[in-house]
Parts: sequence; C-alpha cells; structure tokens
Amino acid sequence: MTLRKLFWLFSILSFLPIVIFPSFIYAHVENPSHFLKINGKYTNHYHITSTSLEGFDVPSHQAPENYVVNQTIHFEIDTLALKNARGDVDQDLFIFEFSGGETIENQGKNISYVFQTPGSYILKLYSKTAKSPAPELLQTTLLHVLPSTEYQLPKAVITVDGQPYESSESLFVNFDDEFFFDAKQSFSSSEITEYTWDLGNKVLGKDASFIYEYPANPYSAYLILRITNADGFIADSFVELKDEELFPKNEVVRQNSNVDFRIATAIVIGIFLTLIGYFLVKKVKKGISS
Repeated sequence: MTLRKLFWLFSILSFLPIVIFPSFIYAHVENPSHFLKINGKYTNHYHITSTSLEGFDVPSHQAPENYVVNQTIHFEIDTLALKNARGDVDQDLFIFEFSGGETIENQGKNISYVFQTPGSYILKLYSKTAKSPAPELLQTTLLHVLPSTEYQLPKAVITVDGQPYESSESLFVNFDDEFFFDAKQSFSSSEITEYTWDLGNKVLGKDASFIYEYPANPYSAYLILRITNADGFIADSFVELKDEELFPKNEVVRQNSNVDFRIATAIVIGIFLTLIGYFLVKKVKKGISS
C-alpha cells in the first residue's frame, strides 16, 4: 500500500466518530445573523432547535417582546445584515405571511400590521428573485399578541414519571423502561384545548398524560410538549432524554445549541488526527527521498 493510500485511509478513519455518534434532526436551519426587526428590536432564536416530526411547526425565532391587540406593529428587514449572511439581496422581494388565525401576505422590506384578534402567530418570511421565482423561506418567527397587558401567557410543563422538568434540562434514562408523560402541571388562564407531543422518535402524542415505551433505543431524544389554550395561545417546552449508559451524567447541558456537541468534538479530533497523519506521511516521504 502506498503512502498516499495510507494517508487517505487514516483520514477516513479519523472521521468515523461523526457517523457512529447519534445526532438530532434539526427543525430549522438558523440564519447566521439576526436581520428581522420588530418595533426596532431584533428577533431572538427560539429555545427549541430540533424536532423529529415534519408537521410540528417549530419556529426558528421568537419576537423580542409581546404585543397588544389593535396596536400597530412595525416589521423591518435589515438588508445589510441579511446581505452579509446570504449575499446580494438588493433585488429580492420579501413576503410576510402570517398564520395562526389570520393569514396575510405583503411584499416589501418594511411593513406595518395591526392584529385585530389576540393569539399566537407565526410569521413566515420569504424571499424571491427574478431568477428564482419560487419563494425561499428565510425565517419563521413566533409572536404573541395579547388581549391586554395584564394577560398571562400559558406555560407548558413536562412531567416524566411524576417529576416536572424545565426546558433545556437533560434527563438520563433507561430507554428499556416505560415512561409516564404528563402535561397536567402546565399553566393556562383559559382552558387548554390541545396537547401535542413529539416523543423524539417521529411519534406524535395528543393526550394530556399517557404511558409510553420506546420500541427501540433512540439513545437521545428531544421530548417536546406544545399546549394550545382556548384564547389561541401556544406554549412549548422540551426535555432532552439521554441514555444513561451512553452519556456520562456529569455532561454539561447545552442550551439553544444548533450543533450537537459530540459531532463538533468528533470533527475537531478528526481534523487534528488528519493533520498529524499528513505531517507523518510528509516526514516519511522526506526520509525516503534523502
């Protein structure tokens, strides 16, 4: 076997951990910079970054604050920030599409809109050009439009085997066991009309509480709960379930991360080992030639 073949074999083996380690399916691809402003403030990344269900409409961003019905809300695209992220956007047409009770489309870089009905809305922001007339989805943003400033938004609370958990917590479990999932500790000022669960393995749940046994070990699963109340508001929460044998219990909990820590670590190790292999092969070649 030649030295060149040995080098490429070494490189391939260095990146095997990327394939071996389990990874999550991300619900959306986040833009590398903030470019949408609402009432002069940039939107924030949403606290849930992954889902296993295609139909689970998880937004990529959230409005920086809550708003009140029948008040004018201004939406503005920072084209300079978007240009830095995507390239030239001077000829783009932007489409603002609201959903969640009311749907409207507007074109332009700046719009103003008045919500006449309170509730949770997801703004889908599209861009299209003359060369590519099919709209490209840039961002989805969750907005809460309150009936009054005193209104309390609902809060989704996940309970696993009787223990409530806050979003971004990691729970180390044995996936061979049965789980009792419960959402009855969730809060809402009006009746909760719908419960939606993503069990992290492409399985959908619709009950307030239920017993579930995973048919196969997913090793890591994002358990997501969404509640919807009679006023039209939604609230999401999630808990990351991890196999207690695969993951050390002192692992640092990652919050709002769009890159799996294990994959990033494997990439760094792979690059490091590839560089070592490259210099070793180069050194051997030099020794042979001399």
